[in-house]
This record gives sequence, C-alpha cells and structure tokens, in this order.
Amino acid sequence: MIRGVRTFIFMVILLGGRGLVYAEPQIDVSLSAQKIPANQTVTLQIRAQWPKAEAQYAFALPELSLKNLSVVNQAESQETFRQGQQEWTRKIFLIDLKPGQSGEGIVKAFVLPYVDPALQKGGRFEVPDQRVRVTPPPVSALIVTTGVLIPSTIILFALFRFYVRKRTVTLKTKLPQSLEEGTLEKMKAIVSKPHASNPKTWAYELAGEFQTFLARYYKISSERAVEKEIFEILTSQGASSEEIKTLRRLLERLHEAKFAGGEISAAEFYELQKDVMRYVEAKRPVGAL
Repeated sequence: MIRGVRTFIFMVILLGGRGLVYAEPQIDVSLSAQKIPANQTVTLQIRAQWPKAEAQYAFALPELSLKNLSVVNQAESQETFRQGQQEWTRKIFLIDLKPGQSGEGIVKAFVLPYVDPALQKGGRFEVPDQRVRVTPPPVSALIVTTGVLIPSTIILFALFRFYVRKRTVTLKTKLPQSLEEGTLEKMKAIVSKPHASNPKTWAYELAGEFQTFLARYYKISSERAVEKEIFEILTSQGASSEEIKTLRRLLERLHEAKFAGGEISAAEFYELQKDVMRYVEAKRPVGAL
C-alpha cells in the first residue's frame, strides 16, 4: 500500500496592522511501490504545493535514515500550474532507493522543515516510516532458457551419436560383405601376405581362393569336386559355351601355374590374377559396388 501523509492547514496572520492571508503548503510523501524485487529500485516521492500569490517556500531535505535501502539518485524540480482561477507552485523531490537484500526496506520517520524567507514564517512536516517489501530477484528467462536448452542440446547430441554408432553396427551386422567382394579382397591381398615369397606361391593362394569361391557360389559340396561338377552345373543352367570355355581355360592356367616345372614370372601371375578377378567381378549382382 502506497503510504501517504497529507496535510492542509491555512492560517490567517495579521502583520503590521494589515491583514495578510498565510497558507501552509500541502505536502504528500509516498513510495512508488509497496513491493519490489531486490534487483529493482523504489522511489521516495515528496510533493508540496501552495498558492503562488500567498507564499514562496524553501525546503531543507534532511539526510535520510535508511534500513536495507541506499540512495542511488536524487532529483528535485519546481513548477507553476493553474487550478481554477488561482496559480499554484509545486515542489517535487524524487529519491531513488535500491534495496540491499530481500526482506523489508524502511525509510525511517523524519521531519521536513520549510520556510518563507520573505514572510519569515515556516513550519515542520513530520513524515512517518515509509516501508517497502523486498522479494528475491526473479530468475532471468534467458538464464532459464539457456539452462534448459544447453543441457538438452548436449543430451540430444549424445543420443544422436549413440544412434548413429548403433545404426552403423546394425547395418554392418545386417549387411555382411558379399561373397564376391570378400573373394576379390582376398585375391588382391595375396601378394602382400608375409609368407608369399614368389609368384608360384601366389598362384597356389589364388587357385585356392578361386576354388573356394566357385564351391560356395555354385553350392558344390566339396572344393575338391569343383572341377568335376562345375561344368555339369553350368550346362544344366544353360551357360553359354563361351563362359564354359573361359572358366575351363582359367582352371587350366591355375593348374599349370601351380604344378609347372619352372617358376612363373610376376608378370604372368599378375595377368592370371587379373583374369580370375575379372571372372569373379562378373558374378556380382547388377548395381553392386
């Protein structure tokens, strides 16, 4: 509740045998708010007014006694205004006060003296305690938003990374490397194996990988039966004579490379390796990488 104290007293005084009208000022004192947060200010307002023709007052604002409040700014002004047919003078004091902490802020009771130097008359206006309730400062919306968004963003990012990793593992599990791709990688790696010291050893490795591929691709029960059953299977599937001829020649070249009396050269091996891999690549499904 905005506290205010108002008084209006008129006195008639005879001076020097002449009748003069002497008017005391109307004074109002209040705080701008009943309750404020601790991070805001409240204003002590002192307003005095009187008929301009009857007096010219000067006010002596005392030093205020404050509890849980401190002065941060002070201003005063004086103006003339018309009320009905009469001109009035208004004096205003505005004192901005800042609370120290939550609780209660008090402007302790004080006396405001005033005087009209010309008339050599004056008086005292007693101001009672002015109180304001001080509440804790509100939490900033930006701080709340930031405090929620930043942890949420971190959590979402962590969940996203977990999902991506899990999805990658799932894809690898659900989409194993194809027979053709696995065979081609093994064939390419033959020359880099530690125990592969010469092209003839490479030829043994290449022939073994190729026979494994054919057995699995054509579902032949034993790798040893590849050369016996492969051509029967191809014929039953309607393979062209050219394909049968190509495969037969590849198997013969691999046999020669393994059991030829002399050593094969690296160039001969690379050419054989290229032809075998080309055959395997041709078996990949259309659109496979």
